[in-house]
Amino acid sequence: MSRESGHDQFAVFDEIRDEFFDDAMERLRALEFVLDNGRQGRITRSELIGNFRRLALYLRGQAAGFGLNALCAMAHKLDEYLADAPETLPPRIWADLETYIDELSKQVGSRGTEIQPDFSRLPQKLASTLDDIEIRRIEVMLVAPHGAQSHFVERELRQCGYRTSVVPDTVLALSMVVQTKPDLIIISAVMPGLDGIDLA
Repeated sequence: MSRESGHDQFAVFDEIRDEFFDDAMERLRALEFVLDNGRQGRITRSELIGNFRRLALYLRGQAAGFGLNALCAMAHKLDEYLADAPETLPPRIWADLETYIDELSKQVGSRGTEIQPDFSRLPQKLASTLDDIEIRRIEVMLVAPHGAQSHFVERELRQCGYRTSVVPDTVLALSMVVQTKPDLIIISAVMPGLDGIDLA
């Protein structure tokens, strides 16, 4: 491969990445209007959550492809935050989602010069049964496939007041550990692609 063709490859990569940053920022700005419409009751709960989760999945996929690990981890946190949202949304959701928009905008606005976020300051995920439990600033990452077992273990941890994150993919877990620096990691012994024993 000639030096010129190699330079062209990097130029194309940079161009596509710049397009992603521009598109992601536009989507984040659009979410501010979605959030306002939700606050005013002009859209339904499912529309509000659907818009935010679609953005989270989009950012997570694109960020992983471009090696933007902090952005990928934060998008994963946003998706987790909304995954178990109760039917009646708590009043704190508006401030929480504003926090996510602000933090994601900082990451996207850095255009590849990632700012290391403090993941422990991100809002704790929504749930309908944990209102009276004091949430500690102790982060536990559960690396396990989605299913009844991981759901049960996560629920028990959350009822003890721990902040939890479930990562079903072993490769993503490696990146997430570096970014989020959890206090405790619990790994399933059997994982698709890479055994939990190997990961440990």
